[in-house]
Amino acid sequence: MTLTQSLAKLILSSSPSPAAHEAAREGLLDFLAVTCRFYTAIYPMQD
Repeated sequence: MTLTQSLAKLILSSSPSPAAHEAAREGLLDFLAVTCRFYTAIYPMQD
């Protein structure tokens, strides 16, 4: 899933349908996962 798709799901989450909310939640989790991966790639963890 791309960042654009994740953001689109978040925007569509304003719909009252439970399926849209579930999709938006998954999109947000994907977005956070990508953000964390990007951050750790730039700033490697120091043990």
